[in-house]
Parts: sequence; structure tokens; C-alpha cells
Amino acid sequence: MESDKITKEAVASNESVASTTATNKTNSLAVAALVMAFIVPPIGLVLGIAALAQIKKSKESGKGLAVGALVVSSLIILLYVVIFMLFAGLVFSANKYAKDNGVSVDTNKGTIEVKNKEGESVELGNAGVPDGFPSDVPIYPGGKIIASSKTDGSYTVTFNTPDSKSKVEAYYKSNLATNGWTSGEGTSSNDFGSSSTTTLKKGDSFINVMVTESTQGNPTAVSLIIYKKL
Repeated sequence: MESDKITKEAVASNESVASTTATNKTNSLAVAALVMAFIVPPIGLVLGIAALAQIKKSKESGKGLAVGALVVSSLIILLYVVIFMLFAGLVFSANKYAKDNGVSVDTNKGTIEVKNKEGESVELGNAGVPDGFPSDVPIYPGGKIIASSKTDGSYTVTFNTPDSKSKVEAYYKSNLATNGWTSGEGTSSNDFGSSSTTTLKKGDSFINVMVTESTQGNPTAVSLIIYKKL
């Protein structure tokens, strides 16, 4: 009889240990929920809810992880919503400012062109010569214009050409002189090896010609800046 009692107690003890072990097992879905909360918050939120439902039935541990996943997921999703709202607000403000100040953006020509109601403009991409660009400043033959602007009576045109720096310099030296651009007070000429800059004047206008030759086989870059004397 005493032997049977001991056996029953041992069995009960083993069952209790097994039950405790099962109860202390961490729910795997809760762990996955917390991980996904940082990677894909919406999935972390869904897994966290599912983990709590499983834990309620299985009595496993991991409720804290599941709750943490819900909190983290909710906070990150809320942060995304706030950022989206701020971004939307900035876009709305920018559009309102553009409308109030007559600024328009045109991308229909394969370029980005921005103009305001005063006629000032900036064009990027496959750009062209700005309206009103001085006719006595030639664009280098075959030059591909990549950017241009017109601001407060000043003009800028930037283009690329496969020709050498020296060839471009000779072209502008000849053609600008023919069109009446000369050196004098406020003008200069500098050569830095791979690049050069020359400033000439005509009346109260100045032109700066900057030529940069790439050492990596890229096209020669040329910038023409025309502005009035301050």
C-alpha cells in the first residue's frame, strides 16, 4: 500500500512539473510579433493580437512580448501617420505658395521648368535658351544645354560638348570680340589647367565664360553667365 502511495505521488509530481514546463514555454508567435513590430509594424500588430489569443488558450508565457509588440507597432504606425500628415501639409503649403506667387512647373518637354509671374525661370534636363537671352552671346555649336535660368535680368546657360577646352575657349574669344564684348575694368581671365574662367563686358553688362575639361573622358562643361553691373 505504501508503495502504491509513493508511486501516485511521483506521477502527480511529474504531471505538475510537465504542466509547469508547458506553462513556462514562451509563445513563438509573441516573439515573432515583437520582431515584426520593428520591421513591418502592421504585421507585428496582427501577430501580437493573434499571440495574445493563443496565450489565453495555451497558458504559455510571452504575454509581455505580445503586448510589447502591440505597443511598438502602434507607436511606429502612429509615427508614420504623423510624418505623412506633415509631408502632406508641406506639399499643400508649397502648392499654395506657388499658386499665390504665380509659380508654375512644367515637365511636359522632358525637362523640369519652373517659372514665376515675373518671368524668372529655371530649367533643368534637356533645357533650352531662356527667353530674352542676349543675341550677341552665341551658344557653342552642337552644345547640349543641360540647365538654364533667367533671374532678375541675369541669364545662365550650362551645356556640354565633346570638343576640347582649348577649342571652346578659342570659339568664344573670337565670337564675343566680334560681337563687341571686351576686356577692361571689372573683367579678368584665369586659367587653372583643366578649367578656365573669362569675364568680359559690353556696356553695363558682363559675361563670365567658365570652361571645364574632364580628365575622365567626360564631355567638356561650359557655363555662360550674363549679368548687369551692380
